[in-house]
Amino acid sequence: MKRRESRRRRDRRRIRAVKRLRRMLCMALAVLVFAVVGIVRVIVNVNEKTPADASKDERDVQQEVVASAEREVMASETLTSEGGIITTGISGVVNGIYGTEMPDHPIRKIGTSYEAVIVGQRSSEAMGIGTMSAGDSMQASVANLSYFSQSQASSSTVMSDVDYETLLSIVEAEAGGEDMRSRILVAEVIMNRVNDDRFPDTVSEVVWEQNNGAAQFSPTEDGRINTVEISDMTKEAVRQVLDGMADQSKGALFFVAKDQALESNVAWFESDLKQLFVHGDHAFYTFP
Repeated sequence: MKRRESRRRRDRRRIRAVKRLRRMLCMALAVLVFAVVGIVRVIVNVNEKTPADASKDERDVQQEVVASAEREVMASETLTSEGGIITTGISGVVNGIYGTEMPDHPIRKIGTSYEAVIVGQRSSEAMGIGTMSAGDSMQASVANLSYFSQSQASSSTVMSDVDYETLLSIVEAEAGGEDMRSRILVAEVIMNRVNDDRFPDTVSEVVWEQNNGAAQFSPTEDGRINTVEISDMTKEAVRQVLDGMADQSKGALFFVAKDQALESNVAWFESDLKQLFVHGDHAFYTFP
């Protein structure tokens, strides 16, 4: 009886051992299958890579080598001129900006906004690369850049955005239905007042000024200045005035459309001011 029980126990232990061995073999087989699948995928990806991809990798390596060489050249390459050493490449551009001469005469700032911009450049066409010869030496290019930067800075009027928009609106309201010269003349009268000590110092103050409760410009009184749509012609007229063209207004400080104004106003213009000329719908005046 004891001998039979001992044999059963040994059989049960042997069966459990066999089951454990089977589980271990199954797990090992699963790991082997996953490993084989992974290796096959790697081989397929390598085989599917096209010659173009391989050449792209080679080009990337070559471009990095060239870029590194260019950086070394830009850091060291120089040109010698009578004035000394001029660096080329990116460093030459940076040095050229820092070394650009300022104009000998000061630029008069008009307006009080800290967000001042050079209005004349806002509407002007950007200088294309074709205006400078790419075949010239770096020294000549830097000289041309200096000249253009000085001419742009010296011929443009610095003005706040508010003043600029006000100038566009008053010109459109006063001469929007007339020719280019009429619009230029209105803009010049505004700027003549800004530059005259007898009038306020900013465009907005000049346009919205009142004398004994009377508006200086009728569009500010009837509200037309707030409803006009600025045309391209008006923008171009204002740009020309702010870019420093010759004064076509002969220094005029006043203008009036006689057929639209009150008789009392026209009488004041005729008696207290000096008429300079008539153009379009307006007669232009200054102090006698």
